[in-house]
Amino acid sequence: MMPTVRTSEEARALIAKRWAKPRPAPVDKRVRTLPAGSKLEERWLRKAEELGLVYEGMSRNAHRRLAKRLADDDTARKIKHVHEARPVPVSDDDELLLVHLEAEAARWRARVKRDHQIALAHELLADKAEQELADLMFKLGLIS
Repeated sequence: MMPTVRTSEEARALIAKRWAKPRPAPVDKRVRTLPAGSKLEERWLRKAEELGLVYEGMSRNAHRRLAKRLADDDTARKIKHVHEARPVPVSDDDELLLVHLEAEAARWRARVKRDHQIALAHELLADKAEQELADLMFKLGLIS
């Protein structure tokens, strides 16, 4: 609980005491697939451009997210080949593009399903609010 401060001098002393404590630096424990500015990230950014997935006016963040998804899809393709005990082929752009677009389609289908569930929940909330409004208006005699 914060002590009661009566004067501005006490407040300044309390602030100085609080800020005098050393604070540990925040630790970012996220594993970065493509660290910003790395050669690997630049490679995947170029690959996305080569495959024609980048459009004019695309923001840097959107371009980076696309490159990350492309890298993740390529990794998933390689893992699939390993699990199927097949040799991993050299990264063929056409195959990579197919794998990426299949993964994007799956992501969009999952997003549509999630958005549909959210829309249904919102519809139920709207119906409930509308019913409560009608009940209150009936109770107040505004409707009969």
